[in-house]
Amino acid sequence: MLQYDRAWNAINQLLRAGRAFSGNERKCAYLNVRGSRFANVSATWNLDFTDDGRGMATCDWDLDGDLDIWTANRTGPPVRLLRNENPAGGGHLSLLLRGSKSNRDAIGARVEVYLPGQTVPLLRTRHAGDGFLSQSSKWLHFGLGEANAIEKIVVRWPGGAAETFTGGGVNGRYLLVENYGKVEPWQGALPAATPLAASPFERGKPVEAARAVLLRPALMPQVSHIGADGKSALVAPRNGRSLLVNLWAPWCKPCLVEMKAWTAAREALEAAELDVLAICVDEPSADPAADAAKHAKFAAGLSFPFAVGVPQGDLVDMLEVVQRTYFVRQSPLPIPASFLIDPEGRVARKNGFSRPFRPTADGSSTCPGEPAVSPSRRCC
Repeated sequence: MLQYDRAWNAINQLLRAGRAFSGNERKCAYLNVRGSRFANVSATWNLDFTDDGRGMATCDWDLDGDLDIWTANRTGPPVRLLRNENPAGGGHLSLLLRGSKSNRDAIGARVEVYLPGQTVPLLRTRHAGDGFLSQSSKWLHFGLGEANAIEKIVVRWPGGAAETFTGGGVNGRYLLVENYGKVEPWQGALPAATPLAASPFERGKPVEAARAVLLRPALMPQVSHIGADGKSALVAPRNGRSLLVNLWAPWCKPCLVEMKAWTAAREALEAAELDVLAICVDEPSADPAADAAKHAKFAAGLSFPFAVGVPQGDLVDMLEVVQRTYFVRQSPLPIPASFLIDPEGRVARKNGFSRPFRPTADGSSTCPGEPAVSPSRRCC
């Protein structure tokens, strides 16, 4: 049992890291070309997707006599309909079973279709489920090829009794009722609907910026930083103001663009009673106080008017814990990254950008073309 739990934990860790069950391998489909030989038709039939497939079901969706395929995926798109539009199809037969003494859906029944001049019948079995997380149509579909008639249909019902049906024709859809002995033409029809047009699926481009508002803000962990004066101080809001904690590095161009934008918006941020603390996460030396002074001097060269410091202890690790607590995708903490702490000391918002943003009077931020709250959970 312990080994089973560990296996599931390993799978969940892969998913949280953004990995695929299938390793992004393309799907394979093989066509039996009689005997023991198969042909790889994956690309020819447009089935070679890289989706993380979870289920597949077949049915004659458009009632044109051939089987179409529905697939369900863990990744997007969650559902696909693959219509069979092969113009060179042969004859077909579709049967729907209804039990009277047996269960109504005739689960477990076996159907044998005999064609003229053939001693070996075509066989189908009625299943309640025929795949992982999948249930195909109740209709049993038979491909008849070039046959122009049907000799007889034998149904072996779940109770064990065999019953022979006659009167069926090629390209027909019939209802077979237990103990009735005759095929009954199916009178149903496809409801009027707007035809579905085939459309390619294009994966969205990675966003260059993301903003996540935390619906249930958590208390900011008690962490400290070393300021430009070489002294240690808690990372916490003061005097009833909010605090924006930003992680940056001098070699990070988006970070510098961000800092210049904040400098230009100093008055708006002050009006919103928002302080900014820029924590440099560049490679540290053995002297954190000297690092803080060096990075403060670098920021001063940008005319950056806000506080600058370096991490002390597990500051960065704790911020990454905050990120991993709220986001399913367990990606490393990127830079630039910002955490907005409200006056009560709660982490209310997490931002991440790789292009210029516009600070607003309420201390939030938006990028050109960015929605109010980005649907992406990953910051660039």
